[in-house]
Amino acid sequence: MKDQITMFCLLNSLDLQRDGLTNASLMQANTFAYLDIRHKRWQKK
Repeated sequence: MKDQITMFCLLNSLDLQRDGLTNASLMQANTFAYLDIRHKRWQKK
């Protein structure tokens, strides 16, 4: 079974004037997804 990646973003990181996420928000979401994957792998052991 493949790992599912969970992506989180904070609402205050949305840039509504530019219709998208800021670079900081994307980096933050990637970090949380990476930590989520590591946590799931650790639980399997």
